[in-house]
Amino acid sequence: MIELTAGRRASILSFACAYFFGALITFLFFENLLISLSIWLFIGTMGVILALLSGRYALLNPVFMFCLLQLTLFSLNWLPFLFTDTLINDTYGTVGLNSNRVERAIIVLNLLTCLWLFCALMGNLLWRFKVTWRAADIGLNFRNIALVIIAFSIMSFFILIDKTGSFFDLMIQREITREDRVAATIGRHWFAFAQMGILGVALWAFSDKSIFKSWYFLPVVVTVLLIGFIVSGNRTSIVMSFVLIYGAWAFNSKKLISPAVIAMAVGLLITLDIASLVRDEGFSKLQSSGYDTGAREESMLEKLLQVRSERAIKGSASLGVLIALDDGMPFLFGESYKSIAYIPIPSNFLSDGKPPAAGRLAAKELAGRTDTAWPISPVVEAYWNFGLFGVVLSGLIYGLFSALIYRVMLNNFDSTIMLVGYFSYVTTFSVGSDGFYKFSQAAVPLIALYFLIKVFIWVRCRVARVNYNGR
Repeated sequence: MIELTAGRRASILSFACAYFFGALITFLFFENLLISLSIWLFIGTMGVILALLSGRYALLNPVFMFCLLQLTLFSLNWLPFLFTDTLINDTYGTVGLNSNRVERAIIVLNLLTCLWLFCALMGNLLWRFKVTWRAADIGLNFRNIALVIIAFSIMSFFILIDKTGSFFDLMIQREITREDRVAATIGRHWFAFAQMGILGVALWAFSDKSIFKSWYFLPVVVTVLLIGFIVSGNRTSIVMSFVLIYGAWAFNSKKLISPAVIAMAVGLLITLDIASLVRDEGFSKLQSSGYDTGAREESMLEKLLQVRSERAIKGSASLGVLIALDDGMPFLFGESYKSIAYIPIPSNFLSDGKPPAAGRLAAKELAGRTDTAWPISPVVEAYWNFGLFGVVLSGLIYGLFSALIYRVMLNNFDSTIMLVGYFSYVTTFSVGSDGFYKFSQAAVPLIALYFLIKVFIWVRCRVARVNYNGR
């Protein structure tokens, strides 16, 4: 387990201070003063939380990790607020073209997130119960189980190719309307199975310290990442997969940085650049006419910044919802949370389909579209459902639940299943319908696997007891 030493604590806090003073500089020299002030408050809130929770085992606290990830990996979700000159949002008709309305929505989003963070901190500090439970998988090597999961993922991928008709037809699924995709006919379970390969890799990496020195590990990782991107088209899944693998390396090596990690980060940027090209151009267009090399070439960093800027402001459904609420759109009163109860049920088993989650509701309410889903912040979802009360309650729930997980992890930092579940939790879970959907893709198979291990251990103990009594 990685402990937060004094040097590491100082590095993290200095990083937060650098952001804090950077936001202060933008407040003094840039035009959008209120936005800069709200970002300054947002960074300051995270800095205070990092300082208060920076104990020896802080890296096992999800609230601490949430703030740390917001200042590092997820910083491109809010940094564009400071450096984008033209504030427009195209998710809510012509209203989003009013820069003043967009500016107000950004400020409200930052203030709501600060309130949510404060409540999460309070919930985290309120938990005072110790947990003595120990996981049953401690000491197990998951190599064989991981290979079975990876093989099943690859098999599911070939089943999807068969269901869609060809590899090309599978690649263009995201280019056609939701109603015409093969998932509307066969359900999304095969897609979920095909993406489970990274789960197998993570189990293998966390339980086997020597795996990163093996020549065959990298090809396996690349294979499961490619399969995951092909069936989902989701660039975020690539990032989360890298975080999971990095977490395994860090916990095994007791380090946070090395030349191998830097090389992996460069590989991640290249992979994201290629993935962005496929998403923006479309696989069918690339195959038929190739990439227009005569077009203006942008650097990799410029492309990533442009994509994140468009997602953070222009294409942000979170801002669209806040603008619409300011325009008189009614609250949901829990409608988006109804879908959580239907997560384990395949959609083809339901004649009327599942209730829409927040992303689909946002696309429907903002633009009248039913063929897509626009992800929104869990903070905005809580506000959309129950106003300020929803934000406070959501933050408290996350803080209390994260405190429970922290106590569990203190006793089980050497459990492979718990470590994989923990990293999946801090990178995908949120108190929102979309967050539950993302986390369930890792949580459900992990729970099933843990149950099977418990049954296996119970059977082995029973057999040993019978053999002993029969002597």
